[in-house]
Amino acid sequence: MDWVDELFVRRFDDLADGLRARDDYERLKVAAGLRQMLLDESPLVHQANRSRRLKLRFRVNKTRDHSHLPVQPDVLFHAHGLDPTVFQVLEGTRELKLEEFLGHPLVETPQGAISIADLIRYGANKAGGVHLDPARDESDARLEAAFGRMAAFGVHAIAIALQTITRITLAALKPLRDAIVRLPATLPLLRTTNSSDIRAFGSKAAASFLRRPSRTSLFQASVGMGLFV
Repeated sequence: MDWVDELFVRRFDDLADGLRARDDYERLKVAAGLRQMLLDESPLVHQANRSRRLKLRFRVNKTRDHSHLPVQPDVLFHAHGLDPTVFQVLEGTRELKLEEFLGHPLVETPQGAISIADLIRYGANKAGGVHLDPARDESDARLEAAFGRMAAFGVHAIAIALQTITRITLAALKPLRDAIVRLPATLPLLRTTNSSDIRAFGSKAAASFLRRPSRTSLFQASVGMGLFV
């Protein structure tokens, strides 16, 4: 495994671990990992997939159209309902390319939409994930205002959004991780001295290993309460 592949696998596993983040510092590390994986000038996912050319797709729920409402709400928060492994919606799902996924709106306000890319950049470049920058442009101010409104109602919207983005990203990139980390056809005899011994040989060992829960099963972790539209 070359360094690009190893870095991809380790970043992938870091993101899976990040689903258990319990404070803002750990969530900022998730934003930094998402930036490197998806948003850098040469995203890590593109580098790791260059020789494999897998068609990676980000599966999301379709969002509801609220344009018919006579009065538009101040904030529409889509993030909580985007992940089809958490919610199933009547509108069905869409499979997006990376660029489409990054441009997908997380929040809509009368002043404009806040995309997945906007939130990742904010967490990584402004709030301290990679850089801590006090300067704010119009997009940053709109994001802070929208998430501030939801925080006033007790909704930790940034935490919910980062968890949702991470789960969808891990599901989309898992085929690439699996292509990089392939189990050999046969495994050597393994033995430990405690009651949970693993005693298997060859293909039986591989089958036993595959049945064990992995960290990527954390996709199914629940998220906190939020606004679902």
